[in-house]
Amino acid sequence: MSSSLKLGSTKSTIERYKKACNDGLGTSSIEETNAQYYQQESAKLRQLIQNMQNSNRHLLGEGLSSLNSKEMKQLESRIEQGLTRIRSKKHEMLLAEIEYAQKRVMELENESVYLQAKIAEVERLQQVNLNKVTAGFFEQYWQSSEPKVNGLLGFCKVMIF
Repeated sequence: MSSSLKLGSTKSTIERYKKACNDGLGTSSIEETNAQYYQQESAKLRQLIQNMQNSNRHLLGEGLSSLNSKEMKQLESRIEQGLTRIRSKKHEMLLAEIEYAQKRVMELENESVYLQAKIAEVERLQQVNLNKVTAGFFEQYWQSSEPKVNGLLGFCKVMIF
């Protein structure tokens, strides 16, 4: 409820009370006055609800035949202002989504660089280990009293395949 409606209701109630006290009216007269007041307030609220429902129908493009050209222009202006606000909000949301997507792309690119470095490190360690195994094999092979040609060929076949 708007503050002006509350203020008006409060002033009206106070005025009715003062009038009832000054006039020396009885309790039944105060009750009648209150009943009339609430009936008027009820009628005002029903009218307000009806006006709001009509306004909503007009905004939806319904019941326009009851409007004159000036009212149609005002309605059109209200709709255009609303569309402008909607488009502005949509634009803000799209910009925020684009910004988020750009940040996410940067995060994924950084993660990709990190993972590529990890892969390169693992491959380097595997090569170092392979070199150690190969060096150990040849060292053992050359240190033995009788070189085994078949063993060397077997190792080479394993390394190739």
